Amino acid sequence: MEQNQIQQIIAVIEYIDAHLTNRLELNRIAQATHYSKYHLHRMFTNTLGVPLHNYIHRRRMTEAAKLLVCSDKSILKISLLSGYSSAWSKN
Repeated sequence: MEQNQIQQIIAVIEYIDAHLTNRLELNRIAQATHYSKYHLHRMFTNTLGVPLHNYIHRRRMTEAAKLLVCSDKSILKISLLSGYSSAWSKN
């Protein structure tokens, strides 16, 4: 894998992490990282082996699990802090 491509993926992941509580859509991420949505989707999936939306979902679930174990926050608060619109959301 090319070093430049790794740096590009790192930049995308950093953007996702910085905006995890926001609504993260392919168009918005592509625009923020200066890629076409098609190139971003293809590059991300080929490099990490998982589509961007699956990565975001897993990242949010990991954050929620961490907060469930390491905090005394309510499930509703944790779901909101993890980027979901409610405790019952399937974002």
